[in-house]
Amino acid sequence: MRKLFAFCTLFLLSYTMFGQENCYPLYFEDAAGNRDTVWFGDAPSATFWLDEHLGEVNLINEPVDSVFEVFFTDAVTGGMYNPDDFFDCYLDFDQTPSFITKTQFVNYYEGLFNWFELGMIAKNWPVTISWDQDEMVQYVSELGNPACNLYLYSWSPPVSLIGDVHCVGNWPNDYTLLNETSQVVVDSSNFGHYSAPTISSDSVNLFFIYYSRFSNTQIFKTGKITCRYFSDKKILKIFNLSTSKLFTINLFDGFGKIHLSYDTKIKQGQNAIIDIHHLEKGFYIVSVSSLGKSPIHKTQKILIK
Repeated sequence: MRKLFAFCTLFLLSYTMFGQENCYPLYFEDAAGNRDTVWFGDAPSATFWLDEHLGEVNLINEPVDSVFEVFFTDAVTGGMYNPDDFFDCYLDFDQTPSFITKTQFVNYYEGLFNWFELGMIAKNWPVTISWDQDEMVQYVSELGNPACNLYLYSWSPPVSLIGDVHCVGNWPNDYTLLNETSQVVVDSSNFGHYSAPTISSDSVNLFFIYYSRFSNTQIFKTGKITCRYFSDKKILKIFNLSTSKLFTINLFDGFGKIHLSYDTKIKQGQNAIIDIHHLEKGFYIVSVSSLGKSPIHKTQKILIK
């Protein structure tokens, strides 16, 4: 834990808006009483990578505390300049980050990046993560859309859907909304893990902060196929701009249990509409796939509220 750097961060940054930037702390404490803090927020000039003009200091060449350390990094998402490719990486080989930092801004308003990747080195479990809930309620309300939510979660897709992903975690209750509570207690099993020798000789625990407008339309695309989830109507709409194909649409919960399997032939330029009113509230994985020439396969998480 870098106490001097944390002190400098506390001195330079406030919890509330300064200029056009917002910056807020997340507090971490392990079972042995070791503590650490990171700062996250948004700024109009921010990128997902290191922004020195915003005070983001690259600590990649400094030693990491082998007992307890938390940081922002691009170890898993590094080199992926297209946010749509975020979930296309694998954890079964060494990750090589270009930075680790205790403070990170992203440009939420431009829609360029709407997540933060974090890594944790921990020996004493469980770990308590806490924050000021009132600040998060205020921050979410200032984002310009009352339907926006900010949440913590790990990477926990069903392994059978993704392929060569190993050791992915199962976050408590799948996700934690920062504006609806003030802390979450996590264990090693709640995280995805990867090896990053340039950071630490120990495995790194992977998790994220993520922005999402749950009440708005959630869209994901693959090639000329667009899938839209309308939470107010509780329907999925798949639009096909490619040649007519037979598609299979599956919905899985966080444990990999299938709740819907739907085969349909979608003609070029037409929609398939699927009613999902019968599904209970929670996160689901939508899988859209086709067979034949130029097969298509895409997965995406949605939240049914």
